[in-house]
Amino acid sequence: MHNSVNKLQYELAMPARKITKSAVANISRFTSVNKSEPTIVESYNELLACYHFEFSAHVEDYAAQPIKFRFKDNETGDSVTYTPDFWVKLKNGQEFYVEVKEFATTQKHEFIQWWERIQRNIELVGSEIKLFTDRELRRGKMEENLKLLHRYLTKTEINDNQIKIIELIRKEPLTISEISKKIGSSLVSTKSLVLNLVSRKILAFNIYEEITGDTVLWMPQQ
Repeated sequence: MHNSVNKLQYELAMPARKITKSAVANISRFTSVNKSEPTIVESYNELLACYHFEFSAHVEDYAAQPIKFRFKDNETGDSVTYTPDFWVKLKNGQEFYVEVKEFATTQKHEFIQWWERIQRNIELVGSEIKLFTDRELRRGKMEENLKLLHRYLTKTEINDNQIKIIELIRKEPLTISEISKKIGSSLVSTKSLVLNLVSRKILAFNIYEEITGDTVLWMPQQ
């Protein structure tokens, strides 16, 4: 904790709260084979954020409604209670919090003032918070592709053809059509194989573009 922060002005408790039907009418549950329990969120955009975190090659872990901050803002004197939408940990060890909002909301004067206050006080305790909007979460074909990857996410063992695909991509990026020819499999079957590998974060492709035979696969940077 930052040395300049008065302990009477700052308090946190974990977990912040449990989301229930009585608390929020429009809740959603995101299921993952990597987590024992579903991640419960309060909006469709937060649900999309779960898809994003789940399949990002850079994200190691994430959690919704992770912690509650209580602080007295030094500049305004206001008492503030705030719960970030997510906590995220990257594979490089970096950790930060995330607020998810509609882009239109972020352009309002009231939000800008509130967001500056939240950022200022989160930074005072040595943490970082980032803003995600629906513009980022729904860019291009991202929304459609993330949902498709979710359908192919399994914990079953990788088969022989998938091992061949990994060996091929280690040498050079290839399109789905090129992979199909090299392993002697149909385009439809090859697409299923590579989508499963992408969902496991073993391979990567441009998440913003439509998936076709010309989609290029490569090894993700860790």
